Amino acid sequence: MITLKEKDKELITTSKVVNYEASDKFYLGGKFGELDSDYVHLLIHDENENFLESYILVSDDYMFDDEDRFQAKTGTILRKLGYDRGRFVLKFVFLRYLGGTPNTVLVQTDGQIYKGAFDKNNPQDMLRVTGGRGVVPDLSVKDDRYLIDEISGTRTEIRIIPQAIVDEEYLKKFSNLRKERARITSKDFGLSKIKFTGPGSIAGDSRKVKFTDTGQSTIPNDILTEGKFFIPNAFITSITPPEPIYSRGDNILFNAEIDAELPSDIQASFRFSSLLLGSISNKSGDIISNSGFEDPRFKFDTFQTYFKDFNNERQGDPYNAFTGNFQNNPVMMKLFERVSTHGSDAIPKQVRRVYPGSEHIVTPIYLRESGNGVIFELQSNSALVRQADETNLPTNYTWTISGYDWDKGGSSTSNKGWTPIKPGDKGFGDFVILEPSDLEGFSFDSPEKFATVRSNPFSAKTENSTNGSSILIKINSWDAYIGIGLTVQQAGTNAGNEKSTVFYPACIVTARND
Repeated sequence: MITLKEKDKELITTSKVVNYEASDKFYLGGKFGELDSDYVHLLIHDENENFLESYILVSDDYMFDDEDRFQAKTGTILRKLGYDRGRFVLKFVFLRYLGGTPNTVLVQTDGQIYKGAFDKNNPQDMLRVTGGRGVVPDLSVKDDRYLIDEISGTRTEIRIIPQAIVDEEYLKKFSNLRKERARITSKDFGLSKIKFTGPGSIAGDSRKVKFTDTGQSTIPNDILTEGKFFIPNAFITSITPPEPIYSRGDNILFNAEIDAELPSDIQASFRFSSLLLGSISNKSGDIISNSGFEDPRFKFDTFQTYFKDFNNERQGDPYNAFTGNFQNNPVMMKLFERVSTHGSDAIPKQVRRVYPGSEHIVTPIYLRESGNGVIFELQSNSALVRQADETNLPTNYTWTISGYDWDKGGSSTSNKGWTPIKPGDKGFGDFVILEPSDLEGFSFDSPEKFATVRSNPFSAKTENSTNGSSILIKINSWDAYIGIGLTVQQAGTNAGNEKSTVFYPACIVTARND
């Protein structure tokens, strides 16, 4: 049954073909079936045209032949829906979603749509939605659609609102629902058919324009009719963005140290900058690529979220980086496993590890040892007060290492369990702080900025530095959960000797090499 008006029926009985790539046909959005938003809605009726049910076709239910004619597998569809016998009237409605889809999406706690890997048959993935013992859910399931907020009294108008989803594409589609026109440019669809040519064209200095792909020697009228020729940003040769300025409360995701807006905004921070021995892995020990340590996890972004405010060294201060108590923070209590369940042990330095099953919320860096341990470099990317020449005011850096090692004990049960990590090289301890001169075959820029051990093997310092600080650490054992602390103290600021400390417990974990 065709519900088109007679004058419209005549159009589909002609041999005319619509050129969807023509500039005056772009508003159609392309040929049906080529967009993910295209779908076919089947309405099933009995012989007397009494409605029975509706069904949205999947890709296996239909095809387009060589002449782009739609062909539905009606028998297969009906049998699939349970109609084995009888005569039916089928009506196919060809539709295109303007906003939303019949699908569901996973939404993160910040409102962004999660687009990573997720297997609903994997119990660990499902815990991210349902939560569980010691696991705080960080994903929720929402319909990919907009909500009807109000229906007019005449039932001819509706008010639609978006859900609490902060996603650019989702909100853009919602905004476009109220638009009657769409701006279409030649840049979007490759319609300009011009290019710069001649000397300097590669470098962008050419002044000669050539028409291309026109199939004719003269200038085509359809390009110039009611058209405009302009060159955006013609006089801009380069753009130099300003240096980032840190304001207290921000996560620091930069590779180098940055300006603090005020002396009181000084914020200690560090990143994983280099791996000299060993491999990056997942928590199971499987080697994975690291993409040059640009991922936010190599800036310890999730640890910053929970621990950067524990940033005061005064003993007894509730926000002390090492001893600040978080027993009244139910989220942190579920995320971080302590040496005991006593409230007095709900402090950063007593955290053994991120609770298993919560690593997707707070993500450690996993390292797979090579048989001779792992060696890596950490580098300060703190927010500090800078001098006119863009170097730091003289700054003292103090690095601190602590953590716990899980010993399976082998055949002995007396050695099994958690023990604090011990300093010393392989066979004698779990870790050692190195200096550049300890590593043959490696060269380092500014070796003077690397922290050195003075008397305490758990600590190393770089003093009066104006160009930052790094630390080289070797871990000798697997199943070691390493916590890293950094204190920065600057001299000569307006507020005196400003100081900041952070400590991220169990932020680096070593996996076995077998």
